[in-house]
Amino acid sequence: MVGSLAAALLVVLPTTWAGAGAVPADRSGIVAAEAQVRAESGRIHLLTQQYAAAAAQVSSLSAQLRAEEQQLARLRRALAASHAALTRTAVDSYVDDSPSSALSASGGRANPAVKAEYLQIATDNVGTAIDAYELRERQVATTVSAVRGEEAAEQRVAQSEAMARRQALTVAAAEQRQLDSLESRLAAAEHAAAEHAAAARAAAARAAAGAQGGPVNGGLVDLVKSQTTADPTSTTATTSPPRRRRGGGGSAGGVWLQLRECESGDDYQADTGNGYYGAYQFSESTWKGLGYPGYPYQEPPAMQDAAARTLQAEYGWDQWPACAAALGLT
Repeated sequence: MVGSLAAALLVVLPTTWAGAGAVPADRSGIVAAEAQVRAESGRIHLLTQQYAAAAAQVSSLSAQLRAEEQQLARLRRALAASHAALTRTAVDSYVDDSPSSALSASGGRANPAVKAEYLQIATDNVGTAIDAYELRERQVATTVSAVRGEEAAEQRVAQSEAMARRQALTVAAAEQRQLDSLESRLAAAEHAAAEHAAAARAAAARAAAGAQGGPVNGGLVDLVKSQTTADPTSTTATTSPPRRRRGGGGSAGGVWLQLRECESGDDYQADTGNGYYGAYQFSESTWKGLGYPGYPYQEPPAMQDAAARTLQAEYGWDQWPACAAALGLT
C-alpha cells in the first residue's frame, strides 16, 4: 500500500516551471509559488511520518526476529540435550545389572520380556519428548521465516518511502529556488515601477504647473532691443533705460530683476487679463500649488520673489521659456 502511495505521489508532484521567463514577475505569481511551496512542505511532512512509521516497523520486526531466532537456537540446544539425556537414561536403565536398579528390583533382570517392555516404555517416553521439542522447533522456525519475510517487505516499503521523500525534497528545493527568483524579480520590478511612478509624478507636477504666462508690457521686446543694439566692442553696453519698478518693495536683483523686466516690465501688480499675474506672470494654479493665497498681483513683492525662487528650484528656468531663452538661462 505504501509503495502505491509513493508511486501516486510521484505522479502528483508538480514539475518545476519551464523557466524564469515563462513566469510573470507579479504578486499573483508569488502567491501561487508560495502556495505550491506550502503544499510541497505538507507532502514532505506526510512522507516523513510514513517513512518514520515504516522504519519503526522494520526495527520492531528486526527485534522480534532476533528474539525468535534466539528462542529457536535455545530449543535446538535443549532438543539435542534432551535427546542425548533421555537416550542415555533408557540405555543405562536397560543394561544396568546392579541390585539397586529399578529393573533388577522388579526381578526382571533375567527376564528378556520384561527388559523389552521396559525398553519400549523408555523409548516411547523419549520419543514423545523429542516429538514435542521438534514440534515447537518447527513452530518457531515457521515464525522466524514469516518474520523475516515481513521484515524484508517492510524494508522495501521503507526504501520506497525514503526515495519518495528524497524526490519530494528535490522538487521542493527547486520550487523554493523558483520562488526566490520570482521574489527577486518582483522586488526589481516594484523598484522600477516606483522610480517610474516618481518620475511620472514629477512630470505630472511639471505639467500641472505649466509654463508661466508670456511676457507683457513690452518687456521681452525691450530685452531683445537692448541685446541687438549693444556694441560688442564696447565695454559698456548701450541699453534702453531701466524701467521704473512698479509695485515696489522687491529685493531680488540680478537675473531675477532681468526676468521680471522681461516678463512684466518689473510690474509686481501686473494683471492684463491674460490669466497670468504679477511680476513673474504666475498662473493661478501654479501660485496656489506653491501654497500661496489669493493672486500674485495682490501680494507683496517679497512673496512673489520667494515664489519665483521656489518654482525655479523645483522645475527650472523652463517655467519662463521665452525670457529664460532670451536671457541665456536655458
